[in-house]
Amino acid sequence: MLLACLGPACTLRGDGERSLEQRELPVFAVVEVFDNFVTTVVVDPKLRADDPVELTISADGNALRRIFTELHGEATLSISVDPNRLTLLSLTPVVEVTVPALRRAYAADTTVLEVVGAQGELSLEVRESATLALTGGQGLTLTAAAHERATLVLAGEGPTLTVEAYDAATVDAHEFRAAEAIVYARGEGDIRVCATEITIHGVGAEFVTRDCG
Repeated sequence: MLLACLGPACTLRGDGERSLEQRELPVFAVVEVFDNFVTTVVVDPKLRADDPVELTISADGNALRRIFTELHGEATLSISVDPNRLTLLSLTPVVEVTVPALRRAYAADTTVLEVVGAQGELSLEVRESATLALTGGQGLTLTAAAHERATLVLAGEGPTLTVEAYDAATVDAHEFRAAEAIVYARGEGDIRVCATEITIHGVGAEFVTRDCG
């Protein structure tokens, strides 16, 4: 009879020896990152839309198999520590991947997620104490939401920026140049935006600043 292994004795502890692993995955258009990762997703529209993508992971060598990178739903990639196995990492996992297009990114816990070079319509959401950064965005119709104590940093350009900020979340979009910005300020975190026309809604309007510096 097999007994379930529970408690500290069954926890895999990271060995502190950083190792690299490459994984081939089906192409995805949505990414969600949990736990305490540093992840970079680069968008390269020159890539073929139906080709597999190569993902690189750097982490504790003995825990690489505990790094969860699985697709589900409609082309959605989830990145996390395997939620079904007890693991205590010594090193922060670093993940890098390049895709032909991205339509949504989500970050939670204390992870840091950077999206580079996105185009077209894009939705971003960041929660808890995570950080989500957008750099090099071009021609974007961007919708972004930040919750709890999360941080959202936006740089690029596009016709429309819609931002929702809740609780103590902060939004720094002063390097995102938009023709129109619509801001829903639902909390008390600082919000900086740069747009020709800005419309502000919500009880936290006093925390919104137009900043194009």
